[in-house]
Amino acid sequence: MRRITMHHVIKLTDLSYLRLKKMEERGQLALAWSRPHLFAKMAFWEVDAMALLIAEALRPRFGRKIAGQIVRCWWHIWLQCVAKSEEEREPPPVYFAVLQFELPNGKTAHLCAVAEGNVDAALLERARSYSDGEVMLTTVDVTRLIGFMRKQAAKHNIDLSGAFLPALDHHETQELIKRSSDKWDDAMNEARARRDGERCRKFAETHIGERLQ
Repeated sequence: MRRITMHHVIKLTDLSYLRLKKMEERGQLALAWSRPHLFAKMAFWEVDAMALLIAEALRPRFGRKIAGQIVRCWWHIWLQCVAKSEEEREPPPVYFAVLQFELPNGKTAHLCAVAEGNVDAALLERARSYSDGEVMLTTVDVTRLIGFMRKQAAKHNIDLSGAFLPALDHHETQELIKRSSDKWDDAMNEARARRDGERCRKFAETHIGERLQ
């Protein structure tokens, strides 16, 4: 896990700076740990690029704004997907699973989870416990996105040979995915997600990583 520059982020995602700024202006930008803005002197990480790619993968189903919200609120889940994908040299696909359903009050809600292979039936039942209506499932192959980033890195002579995150059970990864509450409705609270995310980003900047030249 290493710090990277904005230039690296652009090359690894194949997204232009202009496009990212427009997304930021429209409230659509999603970086790791719930950060919605690009700061001039900001330190980036490989997982910031991953956040952008996951949001792009969700965009056709949800649109940019909702896709960005999902990535910002559920960062602790998709970061687990990244960690699990990086535990093996040739891992089976690890998916970021998004379940969308309607609450009794008519509002749309989401429930996200790590999925390896088929989505666990218990997760579907959990979503159905919140709603009597249809549950829509969307999955993003995080393992494939990591492969895409490494291909982009090779194309632009960027060294991404190190793991994006330590193993999921590593104490540093546990600090990087820690939320202040395990409750589902708290995970949906973007203000709480942002506060928790800033704490985790500060941990990363203080304790982890080297700068990629």
